[in-house]
Amino acid sequence: MFTEFNQESIEYFREEIQSKLDELAELGIVVTLGNIRYGNTNFNGKIEVAFQNGPDKYENEFNRSIYKKQYPDAIGKTVTLSRNIYVLWLSPSCQKTKSIN
Repeated sequence: MFTEFNQESIEYFREEIQSKLDELAELGIVVTLGNIRYGNTNFNGKIEVAFQNGPDKYENEFNRSIYKKQYPDAIGKTVTLSRNIYVLWLSPSCQKTKSIN
């Protein structure tokens, strides 16, 4: 058994905790364990909770952000923000294509 929190023990506990959180899917929610910070005797982490059949977190973020108001038809199109050119997708992130010098 572990006597302190370290990289090895955190990986073990992450898997165990996530497997228990995955059981909540029967309630129609998805719970994901995010970043974990730890010391020798304790750790803390972030969890994200979403409805199973709802919009994903990136779509929610886009809909909640100012970019939806500025670029309502921007999904899949190129936009320039802060001198960088992006293609907005409802996926892990906007894809930066190049910077404007």
